[in-house]
Amino acid sequence: MAYRDYQHLVFERRPKGVVLITLNRPEVLNATNDRLPWEPTQVWLTLDADDSPRVAVVTGAGRAFSAGGDLDMVTAVQFRLHRRVGLGRATARYVRAGSR
Repeated sequence: MAYRDYQHLVFERRPKGVVLITLNRPEVLNATNDRLPWEPTQVWLTLDADDSPRVAVVTGAGRAFSAGGDLDMVTAVQFRLHRRVGLGRATARYVRAGSR
């Protein structure tokens, strides 16, 4: 994967082989969505294919490193599962209540 293909990570080359990797969803405190958990798994392959990086530093844009899971994403995943495997209505009610 090329550096330009990342949607939620920003790469900044620093002197002496340092690469600053920034989670870049500050509007939601860098909470993960459907894609964000996957992108960091690819970072190491991308860096390995590049001869210049020696050190990677991971940080978050804005005022938080990461707030965890985006509740909108969690709710969407729960409803997809609900339709697929027929989870109970009570479960759906708890997830909806938590996302308010």
